[in-house]
Amino acid sequence: MTKSQMNTPKLIPNLKEKEPAMKRRDFLKAAGAAALGAALPKWTEAMPNRKDPGPPGDSHQSGRADLARGRLFPVGLPYRRWTCFKAAGFRGRVTGVIYNAKNKPQCGVPMGGIGTGCIDIEADGTLGYCTAFRPVWGHGAGDDGGRYWRDIIVNAQGRTVRLHDPSRDPMDAPFAAITLGKTRFILSTRLGESEALRPIGIEYWGHYPVADMEFTLDAPVQVGMRVWAPFIPGDVLRSNVPGCVFETRLGNISNFVQQGTFEISFPGVRERETGGKPMSPRWITSGALQGIYQSTADKIGYVLAAIGVPMVAESNGPAGNETRSGGTVSVPFQLAPNSNKIIRFVLAWYAPQWHSSWTPAGIQQSFTRMYTRRFSDALDVARFLAKNHWTILRSILAWQGTVYADESLPGWLRDGLVNILHLIAEESYWAAAKAPIEDWCNPEGGIFSLVEGTDADGQQSCIPCDWYGNLPILYFFPQLARSTLRAYTHEQRQDGCPPMTLGQGLNLTGPYQYAYQQTLNPCVYVDLVDRLWQRTGDDGVLKEFYPAVRKATEFAMNLVPGSDSVIATTGSEWYESMGIIGLSSHIAGIRLAHLCMVERMAEKTGDAAFAKRCRVWFERGKKALEGVLWTGDHYLLYYDPASGKKSDLILAYTLDGEWMARFHGFPGVFDQRRVEQTLATIKAKCDSGITPCGLLDVVQSDGKLTAFGGRMGGWCSMPASVFITAMNYLYAGQRSCGLEIAHDCLNNLVNTEGMTWDMPNMVRGEPGKTRRIYGFDYYQCMSLWGIPAALEGKDLRAACHHGGLVDQVLRSGMVRSIAAPRTSWRHGQHHVLAEPGPQRIADQVPSSRDIVF
Repeated sequence: MTKSQMNTPKLIPNLKEKEPAMKRRDFLKAAGAAALGAALPKWTEAMPNRKDPGPPGDSHQSGRADLARGRLFPVGLPYRRWTCFKAAGFRGRVTGVIYNAKNKPQCGVPMGGIGTGCIDIEADGTLGYCTAFRPVWGHGAGDDGGRYWRDIIVNAQGRTVRLHDPSRDPMDAPFAAITLGKTRFILSTRLGESEALRPIGIEYWGHYPVADMEFTLDAPVQVGMRVWAPFIPGDVLRSNVPGCVFETRLGNISNFVQQGTFEISFPGVRERETGGKPMSPRWITSGALQGIYQSTADKIGYVLAAIGVPMVAESNGPAGNETRSGGTVSVPFQLAPNSNKIIRFVLAWYAPQWHSSWTPAGIQQSFTRMYTRRFSDALDVARFLAKNHWTILRSILAWQGTVYADESLPGWLRDGLVNILHLIAEESYWAAAKAPIEDWCNPEGGIFSLVEGTDADGQQSCIPCDWYGNLPILYFFPQLARSTLRAYTHEQRQDGCPPMTLGQGLNLTGPYQYAYQQTLNPCVYVDLVDRLWQRTGDDGVLKEFYPAVRKATEFAMNLVPGSDSVIATTGSEWYESMGIIGLSSHIAGIRLAHLCMVERMAEKTGDAAFAKRCRVWFERGKKALEGVLWTGDHYLLYYDPASGKKSDLILAYTLDGEWMARFHGFPGVFDQRRVEQTLATIKAKCDSGITPCGLLDVVQSDGKLTAFGGRMGGWCSMPASVFITAMNYLYAGQRSCGLEIAHDCLNNLVNTEGMTWDMPNMVRGEPGKTRRIYGFDYYQCMSLWGIPAALEGKDLRAACHHGGLVDQVLRSGMVRSIAAPRTSWRHGQHHVLAEPGPQRIADQVPSSRDIVF
């Protein structure tokens, strides 16, 4: 096929009307689009004028009617608040939050899984931020004018600060259009002054990895779209597929036949993302896929194709310019009166490597993505999704349905547990065991990492962030948690100090940080090992990691000389801007929980002498904690015997170590009567109606704000820590109080601020003025997944036992049949037509549930 042929739309015969596909420049540009045939059609029946839906009343009855007509969820539900409703694909009701273009989230649901990169689907019908090709890696100035991936933050003084980074801006590109007769609707509300028609409104419900959208058109055809990416708890391989599926539902709501075309478009890959290499397009015209494949010589590229249907046309942008790599795929349709139809498209992407920016020698490193071990290119990914989309979606809806059906959890928490998992798509990197990774790395597991946040210099596997946020990884993908632990262990210094990070600038081979936050980093390392042991019940974990655990413990206990060394700080800890010195109650609790874990490990491995040493250290630290740091209604923030300085400020997160102990199956490390008093003081002074964010970080002993703590003081609130303190109330039997704190925190994030799919590190907790202080896509917030165990007053193992929430989610997601029935609706009745013979996922990709890396 010649280049000129490639840039000529190919028409499918036997159509009554042969309209060319929309030109990419008309379809993709959000503003200034060319006129697209101005006249409104004369519909075969009069259509009523529709307005943007106003505040709804009780919509349960109309909701059932909507689902009967093929909608994904009822239209007209309240915006930006948790609502219970029926939704397509779920047996029972779900709890979710509905957004629209006027009440939209800060970012849409990211399409992506484990280590695949992602593309956001925005509530206004556009494609948003993209890390599928060139990922974000931290601060820097883009020489092509590229902005920071999350381009603004608010500093501690409340000033807006703009940052820059050579990463991809939001695409801001509409991705869908429908043509009826001679009139085209671009299915986005971000169209500026264009003369093209657009929806009256878009209603949006996200439940990661799914984004459901209902478009209200002044037309006889209603449009819904379910966009989803493969992510299945317990299945690392099916969750490591770089692509997504657009499932479009068209409904003829008239009494006459309607026909037209439906289009999906993708803006393509930028030159920066390909390293300046040209992309060559070719058409896919055989098999289950019909579409366009764009790729560089080294396989950076994408496939956009329809699944199982013919096309009207394909286009790859302006002729003669291979670097403009956008593509559009159009599918014809004809709808009988009062009938529905589903058209599916696949978008698969492929970028074999990611590149670091910071190394000890200043040399850029390139890491091979794990998905390259199973897929040779984007076309290989697209074929896999085309063949297995039915079963993958069934698995997704099944595991989500298990969470939604758990009535022991409040509805808002069920929604939060589902959507907080989006952070895995935003922050996960999974490297195959190829250079520059050394041969110590397990060849099956490679190295798995979660990046601290998209504004955190690309810090790979920040160990305190793992303490907060690796719970879903631990629960659902313990192989990956083990992979990360192996990397920490490999880089442990000879003196026992573990690294704080595996590298910066998305580099997994350094530079390593050791001194920063070293007061608690050894404790976190021990905690992560014990989590994995408790989660798996595999004594092989101890055999592999106990020597490093012992070294880390000896390092921590000997950091400060003297009898009070167990609870003393040597510098910054997690609350890094607070300037804590001397003896610290926060550090004390964490160190004591650490010692409980190591004592148990030592006893299990037969190291009785070290178990005894841990008990001695524990008793010494407990005596200093209770004898020196108690004030009468809370624990001192710190006391420095050398200078005599002390602080009676109230840190809302003082009892982090108490949560550690309870979550790991110990009875607690603080005096239990004082735990109750401290919790009462925290509730009275750090919350008590002061903030809508659950808790403030730190306040004066009289409850007034304090400037102490820098950006962590004043009105600052850290959601990941708020969730953990809420769990301490739950473990103390104060269910209503714990749920209230967690609810208020999540409600502010999701409904007030719209950060559902862009979690912060810190927020400003001032009533009426809440906003982000720092942090984008901070995976710390996955600490939310500890709440189900705390609600039952049980440890992390309980959720994983037979019948526990984690066990149920894992079981429900492991659907093996890949049968993909063809479906249609007529007057609300769902008919299953022909169904291919059942096969096994194992025929397509190895089952991954029992893989041990």
